[in-house]
Amino acid sequence: MLCYALVIRSLKTKSRHVILRKHFNHVKQSIWLDTLPKVMDVAFPPGLRQLCKWDRSDFYVVFPNGSEIWIGGLDDKDRVDKILGKEYSTIFFNECSEISYESMCVALTRLSERTGLSNKAFFDCNPPKRAHWTYKLWHEYLNPSTGDQVDKDDYLSILMNPDDNRENIADGYIENTLDKLPPHLRDRFRFGVYGYDDRDIFKPDWVMPSDRIPSQDDIAAVFSFCDPAITEKERAREHSCESAIVTMGLCYDGMIHEIETLHGMWSYKELKETCKSVCDRYKSWKEFFFGVEDVAFQKALGSDLEELGVRVDYLRPDTDKVRRAISITDVMESGKVKVNSLALRRQLLEFPGEKLKDLVDAFVYSLKLYKIYAKDQYTKPKDIYKGLDGVSKDFWKAHFDSLNGKKSGGIVELFKNNF
Repeated sequence: MLCYALVIRSLKTKSRHVILRKHFNHVKQSIWLDTLPKVMDVAFPPGLRQLCKWDRSDFYVVFPNGSEIWIGGLDDKDRVDKILGKEYSTIFFNECSEISYESMCVALTRLSERTGLSNKAFFDCNPPKRAHWTYKLWHEYLNPSTGDQVDKDDYLSILMNPDDNRENIADGYIENTLDKLPPHLRDRFRFGVYGYDDRDIFKPDWVMPSDRIPSQDDIAAVFSFCDPAITEKERAREHSCESAIVTMGLCYDGMIHEIETLHGMWSYKELKETCKSVCDRYKSWKEFFFGVEDVAFQKALGSDLEELGVRVDYLRPDTDKVRRAISITDVMESGKVKVNSLALRRQLLEFPGEKLKDLVDAFVYSLKLYKIYAKDQYTKPKDIYKGLDGVSKDFWKAHFDSLNGKKSGGIVELFKNNF
């Protein structure tokens, strides 16, 4: 379909287009010698292919109107330099799961030909792991480098599976070959599902968002943890470091929802102020626990927060990040945990990976706080105002608040319990 689109665009007006793959030999075998000539024979008037000039030294096709379709592999520096020295109206990244994000971005700079066509980039792949940049762009709508939101209208996709193409597939191929693949391969090649492998700590079905964000009344206990990542030289910037604060809320039904994730390059002053604001925001939400690691810098931060009236828990660090993460996978696997921040979900699915995962540490420690302090069962407080209209509720609430303000002893509880 994408080769067909390139031919249509080539015939519409004189223009230049390119099909890129990671390895030149692969694009030569699959596109140059197979798909492209087949499409021209099947989908266009007889003789079109013969009217075109096929340059077999530089590997490009010249159409009767002067348009060109080039092919190239990003593994061949000389060929890449020759291809990227030109401007194009279309770039088709074939099997883009094999292409690095950086290589794609460099090639995309050549999508600049001015012909009257709307310049477009096409991509196809058998879906790789969810940590791949294609999943971030087309399904999470995030810039893989910065984590910023991208315009959804710029990233459109279509899922095409073997069932959609049975008339062109050998009889029995789906049932006898694809359906008998191991589960993770069957998901990828049969159903087009982005997957994971056994090296991943957090499985995609563990990292799902909440169906409904809980309200304050739904929350029984709150667990918040700050991880400044001060020792990571890769993140250090003069007097700032990449810090993360993850806050989890335990509902009365036993579900644990991520209710806030904050992160940024903060100065120490900004870090303290952010931690204090988190504590002020949630300390009235029933039980509240706030923690840092029991190491030098974090202990200093905790001490400063305690002077500001914050109760701080100090958790003993585990220098092995993977082992630390594995310690909370029992809670994750139970299906109780809901993760709502896209940035946090992305880092969990990429973990361990090669890059720093600032949010993962804070997330893991917040769940360790949950495992330490959460009660077996929380009873939701009685709603003493249930059934009252707004005016009556406001009146009685103001009355009880007034009695509380006068420190009238147990009279308030007496009225509440016998309302």
